[in-house]
Amino acid sequence: MESNIGNLTSISAAADGMVCGINSAGEVFKYVGPPAPAKPPSGSYPWQPITGGHLTQISVGSANNTWGLDSKGNVYRVTASGLTLINGQTLDTISAAADGTVWGLREFVPYLCEQGPTAETPDNFGSGANYILGHPHRKILRDVRVTIEITEDLVTEPKEKDQKNYSPKFAFQLNANSSANPSAPEDTWIVWQQYIFGIGDVIQGAVNNWTAPALNSGNQTINSPAYTLVTLPTPNSVPAGYKLTFILGNDEAGNVTSVNFIVDDGEMEYPPVEIVLTSIPEVTSAELAPIVALELNLVGPGNLQTTRFRSGAGTITYSSSTTLTDARRWGKMRQPRERARTVSMACCPRSLPARWCSHLAGVTPNHFTNCKRGRQL
Repeated sequence: MESNIGNLTSISAAADGMVCGINSAGEVFKYVGPPAPAKPPSGSYPWQPITGGHLTQISVGSANNTWGLDSKGNVYRVTASGLTLINGQTLDTISAAADGTVWGLREFVPYLCEQGPTAETPDNFGSGANYILGHPHRKILRDVRVTIEITEDLVTEPKEKDQKNYSPKFAFQLNANSSANPSAPEDTWIVWQQYIFGIGDVIQGAVNNWTAPALNSGNQTINSPAYTLVTLPTPNSVPAGYKLTFILGNDEAGNVTSVNFIVDDGEMEYPPVEIVLTSIPEVTSAELAPIVALELNLVGPGNLQTTRFRSGAGTITYSSSTTLTDARRWGKMRQPRERARTVSMACCPRSLPARWCSHLAGVTPNHFTNCKRGRQL
């Protein structure tokens, strides 16, 4: 197939003859003419368009290892059949090699990125079947990033007059276990960390973390205010195209020190809202702790309230600079009493259409699950 490509603004070539370019409109093309040093016939345009998006950067390592970035830094894999968005990762620059490796820079930090596997389906794929992710040797998880991409409007049923303990509001919870620290005081060592997107008239971000005594009493040790991120077009409904992202920050010891909440409505990415844990009233460095395992849950708004969904579909992408694997065999994660009736985001609640669950494969195939910071290699 031949096409008039206009003016190329970027081009990248590999030793196996794969050549791709980007024109001034961000369209992507693959060279399909004769190999060098032969020249194509005069007046022909030996370039084939590659559909699926627009890029600003492209790097060709080989015909099987070509990658690009769009204007927002989103990562795409480039093949002859089109562009595939790699959910949950953004980079400033990207470079692919012939041996299959891919390197990128984000905020001047180098990352070696590998495409991750799909987590196995739980034995009992239904309500309460969680994907719990962690390092196979329970190492501290660093640079955790979790993105929820809505591909079909996520809408709850309205509350009826005679419904008790029901709310059309809901929340996404990023729940995590801290590593053990026998020398830490029981009343200050955080064992359960909870980062929340609350959905109602607006999308809010909040933090609720717990010590062991707090888990038993149901009183959060760290309880931040709920920060309003954006106003929703329709209350209790997240439209298709929205992306909600948690990014956890760490200190040198691996303690989680902050969380960034990012909302992208498909047209624009709103400025991130960062909560530094020690900025929350009465929180000191003694209440900071690392995490070794995590799960994502879709829950009611709190106080044991339930929620039913009318529609919804989407994808969850997890990434960390520490290797992530399915850690469900470690045993059941403890949850606060207040959150006892949670429903896993990566399961099939009876009130949620099955097509949502078909997209929720825990660690999804189209993303990087193992982005190791270059300075740690």
